[in-house]
Amino acid sequence: MSQRHYKTYEYYTVIKTGILWSLVPFGAAVLAASSGKYRFVLFFTVFAAAYGIFLSKLRQKAISINFTDKGINVNGKEIRFSDIENYHTCLPLRKYFMLRLKTVHKKEVFYISVENREEIERIMKDKNLMFNKTKNDIWLQHSHTVLVVIISYLFIFLSLIIYNKIF
Repeated sequence: MSQRHYKTYEYYTVIKTGILWSLVPFGAAVLAASSGKYRFVLFFTVFAAAYGIFLSKLRQKAISINFTDKGINVNGKEIRFSDIENYHTCLPLRKYFMLRLKTVHKKEVFYISVENREEIERIMKDKNLMFNKTKNDIWLQHSHTVLVVIISYLFIFLSLIIYNKIF
């Protein structure tokens, strides 16, 4: 097998970056509340700029993953196929699928482009690795959606407080 190279994102980096950048809309809401009749234009302008910066920061955090004969090389860190206990793939996003690897030492989760899914699954089957779905995989698959819903509800609650609709 020749070496295969893929661009990928680590799950925990994506979630951490999303949580940190979700604080920006709250600041935009406070700024918009004090700006009079142009508050909605100001809010959406600040929110759109923050979202664009968030996406560019996320693209900078992309890592490389290489499949070799002996294992998987993730940014210079080697994960041997013999250390992998099981794996799972699912499609939580349209453009990226999730690859979860449970090794002897820890669990690794990556987002990889959908175009490479069949090839990566074939590599894992060729290496006789066990495909195993766990209860935690359900959370991993839907965590980004849950995160967006929680942040949206917090934003709505904060907006209602700022505009004196609740208290």
